[in-house]
Amino acid sequence: TANMMKRTLNRIAKWIAIIAGIVTGLFLILCTAIIWFFTPARLTPFVEKQASEYINGELKVKRVELTFWKSFPKMTVDIDSLTIISHSLETLPDSMRTSLPADSDSLFSLASFHGGINVLPLLAGHISLYDVRLNSPRANIVQVTPHAANYYIFPESESVKSEGKKTNGEKGIGQSEIPHITINHFSITDATPLRFRSLADSTDITIDLQTVYLGSSKAPFYKLETKGKALLPFLEQYNFHTLAFGADGSLEWDSKEPLRIEANDFTISIDDLSAKISTILDFADVPVAEKLEFSITDLPVEKIVTHLPEETRKLAGSLKTDMTVSADAKLTRPWCITDTLLPSVDATVSVPSCRVKYENLDLSEFEMEATVRFDGKDIDSSIFTLKKLHAKGAAIQADLKARVQNIQADPFIE
Repeated sequence: TANMMKRTLNRIAKWIAIIAGIVTGLFLILCTAIIWFFTPARLTPFVEKQASEYINGELKVKRVELTFWKSFPKMTVDIDSLTIISHSLETLPDSMRTSLPADSDSLFSLASFHGGINVLPLLAGHISLYDVRLNSPRANIVQVTPHAANYYIFPESESVKSEGKKTNGEKGIGQSEIPHITINHFSITDATPLRFRSLADSTDITIDLQTVYLGSSKAPFYKLETKGKALLPFLEQYNFHTLAFGADGSLEWDSKEPLRIEANDFTISIDDLSAKISTILDFADVPVAEKLEFSITDLPVEKIVTHLPEETRKLAGSLKTDMTVSADAKLTRPWCITDTLLPSVDATVSVPSCRVKYENLDLSEFEMEATVRFDGKDIDSSIFTLKKLHAKGAAIQADLKARVQNIQADPFIE
């Protein structure tokens, strides 16, 4: 009986292997047929025609090429000179169209695209992307009114779906709707400026991406790095003519939970200012920050003053100091904004020993450290503690400690 069972299992395993081989073989033959039929001369006009019929606009491509056996087991796509022309503003009244920028119909362009997908995991419903590279992408977004913009190029029904409207008890994006997706490398090279203009309020923002890199040696763990500059005229009053920005850190994202993301030791920089953040955010139901920790180290006060509004800068014009500020904070419980408007956090602010000179005040020593245990659900349970305040200067010497509780109902200071 045992031998018979063993022979039966062997036959089953053999037939499973044969069926799997046949399915794989047929799939490879199908891929080969697709590549053989869709030569660049056939594929390029096919892509242009299908895409242009779907969008309210026109897609132009110089060349589209599929490669399979040269890159086996990956199928690669190479695109040269892609351009998207928007027709969404053509229905505006002539009185509005005459005031549109000359390039308002030029929505997006791309010098070249390269990317690969591993075809064998597709049999199991897995999407495994490789070496995705965008060369010289350029976006030109023009918002005329809240209901008219050059990026409104998709059919209304599809827009409604993309907004995630739910009817008849439908749920949001779920595990069954998103296939298993991984990517080993994504980058943007030779990026050209990305521009956004809102004609209603004269907003004009230009972002120049210098580096964009996303890589993974083992999904779902990814490394993200981006650097760039932004031209933001509305921030000129804060002395930000050109704003340099960057982000560098590790991310964890799994398509099984597509609306949940984890960032660890993520550094975000704006000009000379930087902060380190670790967080877990979940948007599957209602937005929840399961974890949030951030720290800022040695923030120069004189540098901060240069970015204050002009009237405030005048008041601080005579300030001379080598003061730096460090701060850190972390959630003490998950924060859901629909549950409580304010988060519950433990935070610390410290100022190491420094000199301060402002008008007639001249301190040769100044030092401070304060902590707060803030309860977003019950503010009176919060505790504010001034651990140290030391000031020493001409005819001045002060040392102070304090603790504050019940700040709403019955403030108590000791």
